[in-house]
Amino acid sequence: NSDAQYKYSMMLEQGYGVAKDDDKMRNYLKLSAKNENPNIEAVIKVGQTFLEANDTQSALKYFQIASDQLDSPIGKFYYGKLLLMRKESKKSEISKKAAEYIRIAAENEDESNTAQAMAQNLFGICLHEGIGVKKSIKEAIQYFEKAASKDYPPALFNLGLEQEKKKIAEIETKMKKKSLTQANPSLSPLSSPVSFPKSQATLGSKSSAPLMKSEIDHVKVFEKAFNNFKKAADSGLAEACDYYASAIYEFNFSEAEKYFIKASKLGNID
Repeated sequence: NSDAQYKYSMMLEQGYGVAKDDDKMRNYLKLSAKNENPNIEAVIKVGQTFLEANDTQSALKYFQIASDQLDSPIGKFYYGKLLLMRKESKKSEISKKAAEYIRIAAENEDESNTAQAMAQNLFGICLHEGIGVKKSIKEAIQYFEKAASKDYPPALFNLGLEQEKKKIAEIETKMKKKSLTQANPSLSPLSSPVSFPKSQATLGSKSSAPLMKSEIDHVKVFEKAFNNFKKAADSGLAEACDYYASAIYEFNFSEAEKYFIKASKLGNID
């Protein structure tokens, strides 16, 4: 019985009623996942174990079982995500297949908030970058908003980037209009809006938000974006810590220093 095998593996993992035994736990977990009628949770957990060990090929096999055989939304998310990680994902048919799996997971309401938020955020990136779907920044933002409403840190960060980008565009437009009404405008061009390197979680690089006349003006203009950057940073997203600190250090060095230090401790910053 695959359910019994899975439950026993969890007892072995936690030492509940039996002696804790990780090796035995893994054996029963695999038995449950390989059963003729596999337990969904066991299949997902085995896939995640292989993924953590960087064995993406084995992980892909289990997530495909969870997705196609067991119709698991979280299985579809991981299967689509791993398809995007493969070298051949640049082929349009594979990227379309991956994006569709991720979309289905993003639309499913039965999964936990975190699982659905991960899918919504990743599908937002697919839309933003035109990966497997027609590029649509507007729709991408809608998916970032859905995931951010669940307080998913990468989505908060991505939504903040789009909010910052919108404000920068508004400022650029105002400056261009102003320059047209002046004989000798003393305005230097703003830096380009935020660039978006392709990622499986976040979109950002360094902030290019122009400085306002005062800290109050600066924070007010970029309030929505900064709030989302800070929420993502406070949730432990290293990239958000670094980005938020970069955005505020001209006006609030002590606060920026705190987040630079946090980013360095969390690591994974280019």
